[in-house]
Amino acid sequence: MRRNFSWGSRHRLIGPILTMTLLTAMPVVALAANNSDPFVGSYRAIDTSFDNSNMQLAFGGPDSPGGPSNIRRVVWLDEVATVACDGGRFFAEGVGIVDGNTILVVFEVYCGSAGNLIGEDTVEFTFVPASGTLLDSYDIVWNRP
Repeated sequence: MRRNFSWGSRHRLIGPILTMTLLTAMPVVALAANNSDPFVGSYRAIDTSFDNSNMQLAFGGPDSPGGPSNIRRVVWLDEVATVACDGGRFFAEGVGIVDGNTILVVFEVYCGSAGNLIGEDTVEFTFVPASGTLLDSYDIVWNRP
């Protein structure tokens, strides 16, 4: 059975939905607007060092106000990790320390899911201001999406 809503009841539904949408989108807009910090937001790359798979990298912002401003949480995803995961999905999460245009990240590396820890890796990412890209210690170039 179809329920007919009057304009007034539709308006009462649209308002909260619109408000929730705007509140949810605000942190994303704020994050995108903060392009002065290269170690906030996301990057994409092609795994040219190993298997040409698609990869994504996401940096969290600085921790809470009053906390250290040079610490970042980092997540790295590789759709097809030929070497590390025998062609399966690669997932790494870590913590990095920013020093100027570089960040040194210590990752815990997983294959498939977070329940399958295979080891650790330390990777340095250097921001290249002229191109707005990152270069990692595997010589992979990361671009903003």
